[in-house]
Amino acid sequence: MTMTKHQNPPANELTTLSLKGDRGARLCVIHSVPGSWIESTQTWLYNQVRFLPETVESHVVCPMTQNLDRFGVANLHAEADQHRLRRVVDSLSRQLRLRRHASLLERVARESGEPGGAKVLHSHFGPTGWENLRVARKLGVKHVVTFYGLDVNYLPQVGWQSRYQELFEQVDAVLCEGPHMARCIAGLGCSPEKVHVHHLGIDVDSIEFAPKAWREDEPLRILIAASFREKKGILYALEAIARLRRDVDCEVTIIGDASDSNSSRSEKQRILETIDRLELRSCLRMLGFQSYQRLMEEAKHHHVFCSPSVTASNGDTEGGAPVSLLDMKASGLMIVGTNHCDIPEIVRDDETGWLADERDIEGLENCFRRMIDQHQQWNKIARRGRDDIEARFNARVQGERLASIYSNLVEEKKALSDQAGNEDGGAEGRRDVETSSLLIHPMVEKSLVKPVSVRPIRRSLMHRLGERGGRLTRSFVWRRRLQSFGRGSVIARPAWVVGGEAIRIGAEVTIWRHARLEALNTARNVTRIDIGDGTVIQPYVHIGAIESVHIGRGVLMASQVYVTDHDHDFRNLQEPVIENSRVLAAPVSIGDYVWLGERVMVLKGVTIGAHAVIGAGSIVTRDIPVGTIAVGTPARVIRRYDERACEWRSAA
Repeated sequence: MTMTKHQNPPANELTTLSLKGDRGARLCVIHSVPGSWIESTQTWLYNQVRFLPETVESHVVCPMTQNLDRFGVANLHAEADQHRLRRVVDSLSRQLRLRRHASLLERVARESGEPGGAKVLHSHFGPTGWENLRVARKLGVKHVVTFYGLDVNYLPQVGWQSRYQELFEQVDAVLCEGPHMARCIAGLGCSPEKVHVHHLGIDVDSIEFAPKAWREDEPLRILIAASFREKKGILYALEAIARLRRDVDCEVTIIGDASDSNSSRSEKQRILETIDRLELRSCLRMLGFQSYQRLMEEAKHHHVFCSPSVTASNGDTEGGAPVSLLDMKASGLMIVGTNHCDIPEIVRDDETGWLADERDIEGLENCFRRMIDQHQQWNKIARRGRDDIEARFNARVQGERLASIYSNLVEEKKALSDQAGNEDGGAEGRRDVETSSLLIHPMVEKSLVKPVSVRPIRRSLMHRLGERGGRLTRSFVWRRRLQSFGRGSVIARPAWVVGGEAIRIGAEVTIWRHARLEALNTARNVTRIDIGDGTVIQPYVHIGAIESVHIGRGVLMASQVYVTDHDHDFRNLQEPVIENSRVLAAPVSIGDYVWLGERVMVLKGVTIGAHAVIGAGSIVTRDIPVGTIAVGTPARVIRRYDERACEWRSAA
């Protein structure tokens, strides 16, 4: 059996995974990567494979490839390079849910790393790890999963909780880039013993260290590099810089732009409006998206790098910290940032940079002013920053540590196997894996409630084929009846739907049996009920709209929930309510990732903020803020989520 494999390493000899030496003595690791290998912004992923020592034989398995001139590695296997028939069969198998992983992954693992095949499967990103659970178990290899920002701050809100429990139960190790992310992963239900902080590394040797000097008679040159997303906090940096310009001459460069998403385009519009309102056009350059080489070239001509990340209104966060902070700190720039996620792990306030609280415009301004006041010390501060990067974030050092994690897991497996055959049980127990920081905060372990894993019901092949056919047929019908019906969505029978031409349902929405959706007072091209992507609505839910009911992404509604934007006009006591056609109406908005408990009622004119939780049996008659827990009749807030502490706290 042959496998498609790229073995054309780039010109830089450091990127070549050498195959010299005794092949049988090397540890074979399979890296499973989603999407393509790799996006131009994923240098951090490339470095994890590139800087593994020669004792590790790495193979990368991915759906497709791009940018190989910059990110080529040996032993690169792409599904897109397989025979067309094999690709079709593989795709069909996954659509029918006969398996979750690519067949190429299993073949590479079996045929690589003689003798005995691969010993470790390293899945990058949480969903990839979940998809690979069965193949890891089938092959009998150690399974390592690396979590990144999206895995921690977004996916748990869109229906991945149960899948994560299955993953955490079976995986051998979960890696993450900092202590904050480690606490969040433990909070999701992963055993703290499995969570390991493993910092992302950068190629420190390729970055020229050039400490900056600033004179009072020259402009302070500030660099911002980020995609235009709310969590990047660019608006707050602009406000702080506008205040600083009252008595300090500033020049600002922004590298980045909006993506194709509506939220990113909206953020760009807000950034442009803020620039005009603050009259910053004369001192600002916007360069759009640029290559890594251009970013590092621009860094040479600036004094300070600003990274003011925040928690977005929909709960999106950095998860860890922007990797660009590592590059800028290594180059000798001064750093101004925020106390957000794992940024304090990279930037120590008043030691290697300056940090303000999230959304604190005055605090950011003060950071800039404190930095200016200490401009005579910049060389010393930059030197401390560079030394810290070389000690904790050097890709070569991190590569050795990652190899150590692999080998310890494999040796642990061997030790456990030996122990099983030893009657007196004298073999060594579990060995701790060395990491670059503390694994988990002790208070998290004490307070962690360990979830129970629920295994999915196994159905026969014929049952699954019939279910799939019925789902496709029903989807076709709903697309004709409703204003919009997204891909992968399901409305179980029986269901009561009125005014379908004014009902819009996003992708991957699940609506269970006996749902009642009523859009009244319909008109052409008007949406009365709008349900966002990934929302789950359980049995006997009733949603009624005369004006507008908006339900965000990833909302979970328990059974018998009632949501309405209207009620009867009963102000005329002489007229029976049932006989008049008048109603009192006001729009209802339920934010992203809200959880409504059993028998909750949401009445007209209410706005529920993102990530709110409404307790069972509550009646919501007034607005509920973002990130809160509300209970009672009428519902009142009793808990608020502390993003920095990663825990719920009393509202009092």
